[in-house]
Amino acid sequence: VLCTDDRRVTSLSFVDNRLLGKLPQELSGLSDLEILRLSNNLLTGTIPDFTFTKLRELHLGENRFEGAMPTYLSKLSTLQLLNVTYNQFSSTLPSELAELRNLETLELAANAIEGTFPLDFTQELRRLDLAGNSLTGTIDGVENYHNLEYLDLSSNFLSGTVPINIGGLSNLQVFRLAENEFEDRLPSTLGFMTNLQVFDASNNLLSGTFPWLFFPPSRNSLAELLLARNAITGSLPASNDLIRFQNLEVIDFGSNQLTGPLPVALGSLPKLRIIELSANDLEGSFDFGFYGSLETLSVSGNYLSGAIP
Repeated sequence: VLCTDDRRVTSLSFVDNRLLGKLPQELSGLSDLEILRLSNNLLTGTIPDFTFTKLRELHLGENRFEGAMPTYLSKLSTLQLLNVTYNQFSSTLPSELAELRNLETLELAANAIEGTFPLDFTQELRRLDLAGNSLTGTIDGVENYHNLEYLDLSSNFLSGTVPINIGGLSNLQVFRLAENEFEDRLPSTLGFMTNLQVFDASNNLLSGTFPWLFFPPSRNSLAELLLARNAITGSLPASNDLIRFQNLEVIDFGSNQLTGPLPVALGSLPKLRIIELSANDLEGSFDFGFYGSLETLSVSGNYLSGAIP
């Protein structure tokens, strides 16, 4: 509990306890409350019709809240962070959430939320986590959230193609689309996302070649590239093109349809820790070593020959 000098409560935290029952409406009596943390308890019911006028952060993840997301959350006009991950909220999200114009972080993962994307949120969002729900449709329009730095849409029922305008998300650092039904080839504009560090589109229906050459030699931040269990074709980039990925730590193209040799430059990427290329159609031989940073090398189920490096 944090208080002002005149003993007005501004922050309340009961994280990681075993609080039971419903949230009391009387909490609204803490008129100066700015942060409320109640994550990882056993709270049930729904979120009360709070009347806070200064609340900036509401942490209610890992409880047992259920039902539809209340429309009256839109009254919390000062809210910057809302976290209700790992609950049992269902139905579609209320359009009234768009009225939360100060919201920067919205974490709704692991519920049973339905509806289509893009949802009508403020374009000021920096972090949006909707993983593990029941969202359907395409992600056309996602580029309108131009301030996003983190976007996780994994484990839904989203489909269609990754839109060509995705390159407009120039601030995006983490982009997760795994375990959906996206298809066709990835757009070359993916390479315009110069701040992108993690891209995970594993377990989809993607095909075609990966746009390696559209990532710039400079300002290339990509550290994790995860595209396992798709139908990606083509070859890995030639050594003189691969060296532009100096920050790459993890590459996972397992269970795709890659052909051609392993580029020698794989052994010269200084941060590379994990190489997962199993179950492809790669061929040729190993004739190079690896940096000491390498932890995992998996190339089983290919047509490689020669000595183990």
